[in-house]
Amino acid sequence: MAVNDKKVFLYVGKKGEEGVSTYPTYTDAQIKAFNADEFVLTGSNYYHCLKSKAAMDEYIAALLKLAKQVIRCTGKFIWLGIPRPPKPEKRITLEEYKGYANRYLAEFIVPVRDELKKLKTSSGDDYYYVYVQGFYMNDEHVSRSDLWFGVDFSYSDLLSHPQIKMYSMISDALKTSAYGWKKLLWVPYAGRGGNFHTTYADIAYIANTTDIFDTVLLQPGVYFHYDPDEKDTRPIALNLDVIRNSMNRQEVRTRDANENTDKQVVAKRSSTKIGCQMEIDEQIFVNKLRLDNYNLSFNALNSIKVTKPANRHFSFYWGDDTTAMDRLTKQEINYFFNQL
Repeated sequence: MAVNDKKVFLYVGKKGEEGVSTYPTYTDAQIKAFNADEFVLTGSNYYHCLKSKAAMDEYIAALLKLAKQVIRCTGKFIWLGIPRPPKPEKRITLEEYKGYANRYLAEFIVPVRDELKKLKTSSGDDYYYVYVQGFYMNDEHVSRSDLWFGVDFSYSDLLSHPQIKMYSMISDALKTSAYGWKKLLWVPYAGRGGNFHTTYADIAYIANTTDIFDTVLLQPGVYFHYDPDEKDTRPIALNLDVIRNSMNRQEVRTRDANENTDKQVVAKRSSTKIGCQMEIDEQIFVNKLRLDNYNLSFNALNSIKVTKPANRHFSFYWGDDTTAMDRLTKQEINYFFNQL
């Protein structure tokens, strides 16, 4: 099988935009139980961090605590989640988004880097250099709202879009010696509804024609959004075929109105790895629709369907109910991973 292609996402810090509650802590045994090569450590209370230094500091502290725990009890590689930028209240310019990139580097990545470099392995190497594979960009889609940007960017000039320029600036910086030659990960959601053509095209041009991201894991949207009894959600099931075809070709593909799920958007010329984000939570044990949707994903994307081991880049979003964690880990997540 491919090296380091099994990831588990663990969530930390405040929940949601309001940040009223916090994610649970994990025991060492719960973390070690995952048959994963890497862990992606991230949070969901993204929007406050560039507005409030206190919020950023709180998130960094929680993230570092979990990072140290995961490294010490597993010795596995980690990725660290970059907070999303705040929701705009007016049009955001390219210069403002360049400012966001610089602030993420200075106010998030540098403090995390410096703290982890203080910690040494038994051989004297620092934690940051040895264990941090890179960073996870929490934006899950490319925004096209006039309120956000006021631009109609062309695929021939991707960096005319401020959000993508921000990605590129961070990626370029991470690949330098100052930041330890780190990678960037993206997990965009696949298209659903009437705008799926644009969603897939945005992902394809970024993943297929640039090296901004080392790995792009596509979210099918089936687990949380598909209902076979609702006509308007039925096409979401086709996302599984698109993702399987994208993984087999290692080129992000798209679907069309005629249910062709292996349609080319743009030829691959990047080195970006194409994979999938599996979705699961405790509802699988009590909600038949969730169970059926998970099984739909499992059957469409198992190791027989993704034909080459080198193309099996998978991660799991698993939820945050630690009372169901042991059962989910053993019966579902590890069962899937053990087939790769």
